[in-house]
Amino acid sequence: MKQLPVAPFAAAYKNRYINKEKMHNPITLIVKDRRGNTLDLFDLIPAAAPRHIDAVPGAYYQFCDDTTGIAPPSLHAARYGDALHVSFGGTTALVIEQYFSRGQGALIGVQENGGMQRYPLHLAAEVADAPAPEPEPPPQYSTHMSAVAPLHEDDTLRTL
Repeated sequence: MKQLPVAPFAAAYKNRYINKEKMHNPITLIVKDRRGNTLDLFDLIPAAAPRHIDAVPGAYYQFCDDTTGIAPPSLHAARYGDALHVSFGGTTALVIEQYFSRGQGALIGVQENGGMQRYPLHLAAEVADAPAPEPEPPPQYSTHMSAVAPLHEDDTLRTL
């Protein structure tokens, strides 16, 4: 039996519906002040290049999955220097510049029951990017005119 060529739309269908774990829904970011007033709205497309925004002191950053209307389940936030990188399903979609120097806000989202969910921040990247501390020189003890260094591997004192 001769096999017919696959129509282009069939390949698109397969990529869209069979590989759902790679698809990410559009996300709306609502920036709010402490009183709940909306300050700004941003559309985030996880498959596109990350959007960069400036931090707003003390603001709440509310995320809403445009398809479900509730908070995205797979949000990951990590510190890189002074910026906060927000990822959905392993893809960075948002970089909040100067997040840590402008009074950190909260990352939140509406749950299915209507309550608010607060997303945790992962600060491990900050520790990994920090320079290693320089080793302190060994203490030196002075006895009159010469200095004596601490014991060495061979358990002897050395006069400097």
